[in-house]
Amino acid sequence: MTRPVYSPSIDELNNFVGTTLVTAVALIAFKDTLNINKALFYVAVAVIVLFSRELGQRLVAHWMEAEIELNFSIEGSLTTLFGALMSFLTSLPIILLFPIFNSFSVESYEHWGKSIDAMWIKRKYWIVSGGIISMLTFYSVFQYLGMPQISEAISLFLIFQLLPFNYSNIPTGPLDGSIIIRWSGFMWLIFMGSAILTLLAA
Repeated sequence: MTRPVYSPSIDELNNFVGTTLVTAVALIAFKDTLNINKALFYVAVAVIVLFSRELGQRLVAHWMEAEIELNFSIEGSLTTLFGALMSFLTSLPIILLFPIFNSFSVESYEHWGKSIDAMWIKRKYWIVSGGIISMLTFYSVFQYLGMPQISEAISLFLIFQLLPFNYSNIPTGPLDGSIIIRWSGFMWLIFMGSAILTLLAA
């Protein structure tokens, strides 16, 4: 019996904590604040940002009886921290957000009249799209509540996740955008356009 997707393993919880801290450092550097209260605030913001993505992906994965695993990207985290360091040293609003990627698997396939590979690409597209839609929903809620700092953080993370990177020579894990654009370039344009608009409105 597979582990429910809404019951993360200890390793996943550790990865979530590590990713939260890296994301918080990037946000703190981007906002150029060393105030302890502000720092704790951005740790909480990082939790909200990551939770919004995980919630959407895991709801869809649960619906299709797939397995999902949260991964801490060492290369992506180092890139993120490098961006934070550059922001601190130059006092410029520099931010890079690549600390995380998810992997997916499923034990049984439905017969859709397509090859297994094409079917699984579509399933992964649905899962990552669930995460994107969830982040857009959280963004809308916090905009409505008048919390622009949280909305902006969600927008920034969303844009970086939508970059179509999945290459061995780029120091990140496979980003959500690489899965979406592989199945539907049109939907990738819609998601990326929406993400850019949210950032402009935040």
